Amino acid sequence: MQAELRESEATLAEMGGRLSDVQLEKASLQEEEEGRRRRMGGGDYATWQEDAAVSECQQCGRDFGLARRKVTVSLTRMMLI
Repeated sequence: MQAELRESEATLAEMGGRLSDVQLEKASLQEEEEGRRRRMGGGDYATWQEDAAVSECQQCGRDFGLARRKVTVSLTRMMLI
């Protein structure tokens, strides 16, 4: 019974360490994402915009047309191709 208890405690300690590692990785990824948002001008850039509602590039302001097409890039940011 004592051996099982020690094994269970060791397992819990190992799982706690892994959880801490995962939480640190999550925080790091969130910081990276926040940095990307700041570099892209902030705001909620993951919000979908209807195709008919967008007539110009959200970054440079040029109109879309036959020669300049819109595509979804980086969570629906409108970019020139």
